[in-house]
Amino acid sequence: MALKPFSMQSLSMVASVLSEEYGVKVLSGGTEAFTTYPPDGKPVINIPAVDVQDKDYLTMVRGFIDIETGHIRFTRRADSILGQAVRANKNVKPNALTVIANIYEDVYVERMMGRCFPGSRRNISNLVRLLYVDKRQPPLNVYEFVALQAQIPMADVAETVWAAIFQYMTYFIRSQEEPELEQLLPEYR
Repeated sequence: MALKPFSMQSLSMVASVLSEEYGVKVLSGGTEAFTTYPPDGKPVINIPAVDVQDKDYLTMVRGFIDIETGHIRFTRRADSILGQAVRANKNVKPNALTVIANIYEDVYVERMMGRCFPGSRRNISNLVRLLYVDKRQPPLNVYEFVALQAQIPMADVAETVWAAIFQYMTYFIRSQEEPELEQLLPEYR
């Protein structure tokens, strides 16, 4: 079940206050959290669709709202619009530098929101633990893919290797803010 309209209106008000930007709109759908800037210039936050019956519903909604309002507040708008263009073109994959920059930008924004709002720090920390510890994706087995290289197109092997590198980098960089993730690093190297 998606968020009710009243809840979306409430989230939009909260997002406007946290981001210091009037008229932020919040939508819920898909599996990704992101912020876009339509032609009218008013930010639109999308948070993943979350079932209101899910026991982690509030953790996810609070964490995603705090992170995305942090992007409105601390990420240069030009960088956000560039990310928006990459997301809009489904045929183009972001390059390695874009992915790495996004990992660092997310952690920076989360840190800055935590400095401004202690409650945001708690919300974001709870979301990070939920996504990267409790519901984490298993490590990608690069060696298995390389061993099967003769049977798999080279482009798929390269993509998997990069995905594994990004997965490790995400855990490594996030472990600087969330020490609990550091103990998982050996699994992802």
